[in-house]
Amino acid sequence: MASFVYNDFRKYIKKNVKKIITPYEGQPFQNVVFKQAHEVNKKIETVGYIHSFPIGLPTNLFKRPGHPKKLIVNGISQQHSLSKFFGWKKKELRILPSARLKKKLKYSMHNKIFLPIEFDDKRKIIKALQELIISGSYDLSKFEVKNHPACYKSKKHNELIKLINIILNSSVNRNNNQKKFSIFIGPTGSVIEALERDLKVYHICENPLIECYSKKIWKYINCVRIGDNLFEYSKINSRKLLILDNYSNTFKRYVY
Repeated sequence: MASFVYNDFRKYIKKNVKKIITPYEGQPFQNVVFKQAHEVNKKIETVGYIHSFPIGLPTNLFKRPGHPKKLIVNGISQQHSLSKFFGWKKKELRILPSARLKKKLKYSMHNKIFLPIEFDDKRKIIKALQELIISGSYDLSKFEVKNHPACYKSKKHNELIKLINIILNSSVNRNNNQKKFSIFIGPTGSVIEALERDLKVYHICENPLIECYSKKIWKYINCVRIGDNLFEYSKINSRKLLILDNYSNTFKRYVY
């Protein structure tokens, strides 16, 4: 894709363009857009914005050729991580509320298990879920499994949901006096969203090195390892990990 963008995008960039702003995930085609813009006119202001919280080890966000001049992040924790470990200067990182995640939700995130768009080893996932039930003596029989929106017709996702529901139903009559919490599987920034919404969070990671939110990288988060692939998180102070949108003109602030 990057090669197609490189060959075709230049004709759309005019020298009188003042600013280019786009979601940024560190993908090659995005870097090509910014690189070509800088080649056409070095004065063009290029801005990328993080539209969802990065994964535990966001190597895709290393600063490299073709990076935007400015990057909008949604919390002090992101600014700290990207400036300390991934090559960005603090002055290149602007903190603004998320333009995608609203402070008020129409639905609740608690008592749910969220599936990722992709997974490899369902045995690891099931084992970690069983460890969680035993470690906290939890009754998860009323939990709802939420499939990823892109995977409703995925055979392996639906098979995993059936296995999870068997485990959940077997947890009946355990401790019901539990705090609100949610369970996330795989690499997902929704873990951080749930923490900012004051939920207790458990994270099942097939590959902890990449997926787990370590306090060494992410400031303002506590991480406790319960099993080989199971972690418990809690936040340190509100609005440090992620600033949820509470404004009507947030995206205007991104642009101007």
